[in-house]
Amino acid sequence: MKKLSLISGIITILIIAAAINFYPQNNDQSRGERFKGRMFDKLNLTDEQKTKIEDLRIQHQKAMIDLRADMQKKRLAVKEIMLKGNYSRSDYLNLVNDLNSARNMVAASMANHRMDVYELLTDQQKKIFDQMPMMGGHRSCGGMMDGNGPMGRHSGKRAPLNSD
Repeated sequence: MKKLSLISGIITILIIAAAINFYPQNNDQSRGERFKGRMFDKLNLTDEQKTKIEDLRIQHQKAMIDLRADMQKKRLAVKEIMLKGNYSRSDYLNLVNDLNSARNMVAASMANHRMDVYELLTDQQKKIFDQMPMMGGHRSCGGMMDGNGPMGRHSGKRAPLNSD
């Protein structure tokens, strides 16, 4: 019995060790932090530029928290009216328009942030910056049919074609 317990313990330790090595560690650095580090290196920013960009980034992140929360509330409002059922075309369209306005606010904020950073760069840095992929533009908003919008697969049910 002791032999069986010892073998079980050794196997358990080996499985745990293998699992730890199997999953890559991210070194407590988010995707955005890694992107920022690569961007700073490629652009060869001055310390003053780095400080200004980091200040802009923090301000932008604070604003995005509020904008995304507002967008999520609007998504929930659309989902709520659909779950209640028996809604009018105008009620539904008003909520969808509100949701689209919230998405537009997110997109505008991201574009303004990009331009704020862009305006801090030299002409040579701007050329490099223009070649770099944009960070985050594709993740935050989601489309109407991608599973996140009011008509997506996760909404519980599809919107009827005629809701009058």
